[in-house]
Amino acid sequence: MTANPTRNLSESQGDFIKLVYLVLACNEEAVIQKTILNLQKAMLPDDMLIVVADNCDDATADIAKDTDAIVLVREDRSCPGKSAALIWMVDHHAELIGSYDYVVILDADSIVSENFSLALHRNMNKTNQALQCQLVPSEFEGSPISSLSALSEIIEQNVFQRLRSLLGLSVRLRGTGMVFKSDVLIKFVPKLQTNVEDIALSLLLVEGKVKIHALRSPVIYDPKPVDQNAGTRQRARWFRGQWSSLWVFKRTVLSLILRGPDGWSMFGSIYLKPRWLKIFILTLLGLVSFPHFVIASICFCLVALDLLAIIIGITLLPHPGHFLKSMLHLPAFFMMWIRGIVLSFKSKNWLRARETKAGDTQVESDRVQD
Repeated sequence: MTANPTRNLSESQGDFIKLVYLVLACNEEAVIQKTILNLQKAMLPDDMLIVVADNCDDATADIAKDTDAIVLVREDRSCPGKSAALIWMVDHHAELIGSYDYVVILDADSIVSENFSLALHRNMNKTNQALQCQLVPSEFEGSPISSLSALSEIIEQNVFQRLRSLLGLSVRLRGTGMVFKSDVLIKFVPKLQTNVEDIALSLLLVEGKVKIHALRSPVIYDPKPVDQNAGTRQRARWFRGQWSSLWVFKRTVLSLILRGPDGWSMFGSIYLKPRWLKIFILTLLGLVSFPHFVIASICFCLVALDLLAIIIGITLLPHPGHFLKSMLHLPAFFMMWIRGIVLSFKSKNWLRARETKAGDTQVESDRVQD
């Protein structure tokens, strides 16, 4: 086994951090091999990779085993979903998780940057209890709708998330690229009561006064939906996740609202979405309450701040021309959101944005939207 460069750099200070990577995969035979091989190249020798083949009807488990990853098979059709898989992992393999300092949770289609583990070691320390890695949108250039989704993601992370970090506030978890101290994960995962594990953990951690730090490096390349139908299904899941978590964790949400800036920031980053809808509603409220100068002023000031942040975000893009051209398709983008809202009421299952050979009707957890 080759020498661990991080251990050579930091072992003398007692700062060496052991990492376990956890990939939760349900019917992901089309992408799981690429994800594992990419991750194995980016890992350090002392890291461990675990793939949970969660209620799979395809060859996900067999393909993962062929890559020499540790594969755990969960078969419990009564409790589908990513949250249930995490609870199962903690219930049945807490000792395995606890033997490592930190757990890195990734989606089955996430591609990590080169030297991911080494960059993670260099940008975190043992005082951090929860972190969120930077997500970089990928596979969006061929579609204006995908480009607009990517633009929203880029602005959210490069402007709003960075601002929260500068103010010392927690950032929200985003489903993939979540990093937890092992004892923190073991403590909070059993409290999950919804399929949207990223929303639930974000709320529970902030309520428990555990700060969620943002990492600018390393990064994870996050594919955007390839077409309007996939984007509609994704947004339907997002909206349902918001509403279900708001109901399940209503007491937690109320405590955050009463708590102060950190609670307000987390509430806004989860529930005051999508941003364009928030701007539209605030503008209407400002116009309706125009005779009441104070209320109207507050509404228009909030709109102006959001628009200013968006403009700043666009100017900071390396190739803004591509995204500016995609804005010609804003009507279709807004229609996709509206269709997603309608679908969130109609759908009985949590539809996947990316279809699989085994079908797209199984329940799956979802990331908070941009």
